[in-house]
Amino acid sequence: MGTSSTLGKTLINEHVDRLTKIAYRYKSQQVFFCFFLTIAGAGHAMANSFTIPEQYDISAFVPPSFEVMDSVSGDLNNDGQVDVVVLLRAIGEDTMLQLEENYIKRPLLILVGKADGSFKLAARNDNAVYCRECGGAFGDPYASLSIADNTFVISHYGGSSWRWSREITFAYSSKEKGWMLVKDGGSEFNVADPEKVTESYRTAADFGKVTFEKFDIYQDQ
Repeated sequence: MGTSSTLGKTLINEHVDRLTKIAYRYKSQQVFFCFFLTIAGAGHAMANSFTIPEQYDISAFVPPSFEVMDSVSGDLNNDGQVDVVVLLRAIGEDTMLQLEENYIKRPLLILVGKADGSFKLAARNDNAVYCRECGGAFGDPYASLSIADNTFVISHYGGSSWRWSREITFAYSSKEKGWMLVKDGGSEFNVADPEKVTESYRTAADFGKVTFEKFDIYQDQ
């Protein structure tokens, strides 16, 4: 099997896995319908092209032995420039042994855009995204990154018979000149009774001042 074909199937599998998490999380017929339509479209596209064009060149910020797992762009600091949040993973992560005392980290980078179209590394955190094995029987818990109104959200979904989600929101603070944790929490439900959902969120009033760089998903804030 050729390299292009293998890469294409890998990308399709990752895309399907992420959509499955989103579909389970929101548990709506509309989402499931879009889920299957998107899979069909992704499969058709991958069958014809195995190259994903990149709008922004962020390769200079990817360390050796790492690769881009996900990225999202938007204005993160209200300066009118395009910024990028980049999630990295170790190359061959799926073959590495994960130990509870030594999680294989997934660095998250904040790249701020400059007027000339280039980027500058503004912040990095290796403990903002759960590891590949941290989702329980459901598998890799990472779901998505999103940006809106100078904030970005990291979403996770995992579990087995008990399913859980966790959304971590950071917002830019001009006073602190950086991104601060503003909301952390999620929901849980049993697959036997998916309509009975319990939600729990904390805000800065609960955990105080926590910068993006100091946040640790593996520790209570």
